Amino acid sequence: MNGNIIMKLAASTLVISASLTGCGPVGGDSVASVSSKPVSPKDATKYAEKAEIALAKGNVEDAIGYAEHSVAAIGHDANTRALLGQAYLAAGRFHSAERSFLDAMDLGKSDARTILSLGLAQLAQGKANKAQQLIENNRHFIPTADYGLALALAGDAKGAIAELEEAIRSSNVTARTRQNLGLAYALDGRWKEAKLMAVQDIAPTNVDARIMQWAQMARPGAYELRVASVLDVRPALSDPGQPVRLALNVAPVAPVAPAVDYSREVASFDRDIALPTTEVTESADMDFKADFLANDDNMLVTKVDVPASAAVTKASFTSAAVTPLIKTAAPVKAAEIVKKPAVEKIAFTPLEQSQPNGQYLVQVGAFSSPENVQRAWVILSAKNKELSGHQHVSSTVKLNGRTLYRLSAVGFGSEQSAKAMCGGIKARGGGCIVRHVRNLGPTELVGTVSAKTPRQLASR
Repeated sequence: MNGNIIMKLAASTLVISASLTGCGPVGGDSVASVSSKPVSPKDATKYAEKAEIALAKGNVEDAIGYAEHSVAAIGHDANTRALLGQAYLAAGRFHSAERSFLDAMDLGKSDARTILSLGLAQLAQGKANKAQQLIENNRHFIPTADYGLALALAGDAKGAIAELEEAIRSSNVTARTRQNLGLAYALDGRWKEAKLMAVQDIAPTNVDARIMQWAQMARPGAYELRVASVLDVRPALSDPGQPVRLALNVAPVAPVAPAVDYSREVASFDRDIALPTTEVTESADMDFKADFLANDDNMLVTKVDVPASAAVTKASFTSAAVTPLIKTAAPVKAAEIVKKPAVEKIAFTPLEQSQPNGQYLVQVGAFSSPENVQRAWVILSAKNKELSGHQHVSSTVKLNGRTLYRLSAVGFGSEQSAKAMCGGIKARGGGCIVRHVRNLGPTELVGTVSAKTPRQLASR
């Protein structure tokens, strides 16, 4: 095995038997924890490699100990946090695994493997609604076969069947997809169809055993049993949780002036209705037989090339004097300001530049000053990596005599793509709405900050 939680077909077990890096059912009575020996960042890679080797050999408790050492050495690495989650999951410590995967997502990890592993950890604890919401909000990251299976396990068997029936009509359908559909049929009480799916890929002598196993998983509320069966693990008798010393303390991407209280910002979207306040905080608790877990190609990897002149130092955000985003070159009449609201775009170098004339945008908040807009975008785009591929604009709006500065990501050509982005933001505890804007073109993107100016912000 390759050291990762790999879920695949296994005729000798369930429709989806996860070979957790080569280990069978394990107990969780003993707890490997971080020792008192000091660790340094240079130790992180060494301990991570030892954790993967231990998982491959089925030494789950040793893997947990090494993974915890690695996290203690470099706590802000998303991959290390995800590795720790895998080790906890292999030991049946679902509560600890949930915390580790949440930490990994807070640090920007949003691949299908991490999302589905988090969903399984939540589901095993009976958090079916939270798991289902997580899966649905991140649908655009997840392959159809895995998405359908996750829905079925979370209790939406009919939704899973609709997805998987469509999937098996494709020319490259696999046994994994058919067996996932068979399980979905079983969880929906459609035993005739379930058996028809089972006989297509397993030996006739094993069909009855497979149906019996599905029947156990189909019991109402048997979420822990479903997850334990899928992962081929034994739930831990006790789970003390992730050690307190490993708690994630997200360091700010850019220091924020102490005087700024983002909790007092007002979210306004052109309507005189109450909407949730947009808070720019540094952490948010969000609360299969699947080949994606064995394939690192499903992990989202982005690379942003930022010119040297575009680099932002921490000092640039702590200076008492902040250069306004909206710069007036000459006196303007009040009437002209009303007719032509200023819209500001912060220059940056994204991985893939979106087209600014898309008819949909995702509004992520409204703030009391242009300076707060600057800080908010840096923090939000760091927390939601997909935002870095879009331009962002700031426009003003009057509400109850107060001027607010709206921050939006633009360049979405369809409502579906905009909603997908908004769903990902909400899944991480953020707030947003999708707006349709006609004829959003270059004429509205005024006040652009040049990439050569020292006050330009680099997308991270």
